[in-house]
Amino acid sequence: MSRFEGTDSYIATDDLMMAVNAAITLERPLLLRRHRLAHPT
Repeated sequence: MSRFEGTDSYIATDDLMMAVNAAITLERPLLLRRHRLAHPT
């Protein structure tokens, strides 16, 4: 079974790699939410 370990142009955190590999193992989609960045006013 293949495991996600990042690529040359995309460096993933350990937590993200664990989540991606869990989704692959479970054959389930991985749902991600993007957090908005606060802009200084």
